[in-house]
Amino acid sequence: MSLTTALKKFLPIASGGSDSETDARSGDFGAKTPLHSRLHVWWRTSSSWEDAMTNDVRRATRRDGQSAARSDDETDSASGARSAMEERGSGVGAAAPGEDPAGGHWSPARIAIHETLFGNGEIRPGGPRRTRDIVSGLSLGKNMNVLHIGAELGGAARVIAMDHHCRITGFEADPDLARAAMASQRIAKSLGNANDGAPRSKASIDLHDLVRVSHADLEHLTLEAKSYDCAIAREVLHTLGDKASLCRAVFDALKPNASFLITDYFVAEGAENSPQSHGWIAREPRSMYPCTFGEARKLLTDAGFQLRSVANITPQHRSDIFNSFARFVVAHERGGVAPDLIEPLLELAELWTNRVAALDAGTVEVCKLVAVRGKA
Repeated sequence: MSLTTALKKFLPIASGGSDSETDARSGDFGAKTPLHSRLHVWWRTSSSWEDAMTNDVRRATRRDGQSAARSDDETDSASGARSAMEERGSGVGAAAPGEDPAGGHWSPARIAIHETLFGNGEIRPGGPRRTRDIVSGLSLGKNMNVLHIGAELGGAARVIAMDHHCRITGFEADPDLARAAMASQRIAKSLGNANDGAPRSKASIDLHDLVRVSHADLEHLTLEAKSYDCAIAREVLHTLGDKASLCRAVFDALKPNASFLITDYFVAEGAENSPQSHGWIAREPRSMYPCTFGEARKLLTDAGFQLRSVANITPQHRSDIFNSFARFVVAHERGGVAPDLIEPLLELAELWTNRVAALDAGTVEVCKLVAVRGKA
């Protein structure tokens, strides 16, 4: 059973009571048994997903009537997703006809769906915890200038800025994501400057000055030479046809001894022309140009970088995916899911099911690379 099928079977429609159609799909078991137990039964009968569940998710799905354990950051992030979208001028709702909620053109409704699942300012699983884990070895410090390629909604950039007091210059290829990111920044600043007598966090005021996200063509970036102390690109390379241009632009923009951190999807060596690889690419909502790790290493060395470290983070990525969906289900145990959110949610689940299948087949892996510019 795919994740999409499971969500369609186990998630009730928000109506203040059980939904007859949902109950009919689930049978007597679905109508009478708490969602945590129903979901756990599905996981137990689906070995691929069962093997991937982390201990946190196992405990969460076995505690009827309790919410999944999560960090303060994750709780704040998820709870603020809907309100952030409303501030930006859109509620959560189904995509307009012709739109694909899984990706492509980022409508306000599509952004809302992702933030509801992954947290405020996020369109990928993992949230602040994974961001902190990924950048933990970069020795970031106060007043450093950080270049963020593929800044998306700016959630990760804001986490880094708040934690390390860095100045983040972000570039995002999608204009709608870039606009939404800066809208969130303006909201934070207006909350910090509101004159209603309520105490305001200094961090919310300073954050607007620390983070900038702009729309840009990532294959034709024009950056000031030797002006950045660090560069970060998360899941960007596989979306670019001309990866070499980006690598050269980042190299020229970094100061001597500065690091370039990359996380991305890579096709396993020898699987470039496999049916599984082509199937994964064909089911993605946007054009993709994934490369192997060997090809990525050559791109970096040709640009002048020295590769410092490599780590396969596929298990962590898979865990983040499962945790996100499990927490979403647990959080909606009592209230159900708004009718206009169900179908877009299922399409998003199908997208991530396809990605998990590629990871499980060994066709695709997620890796973290850290390269250094050197002293020149």
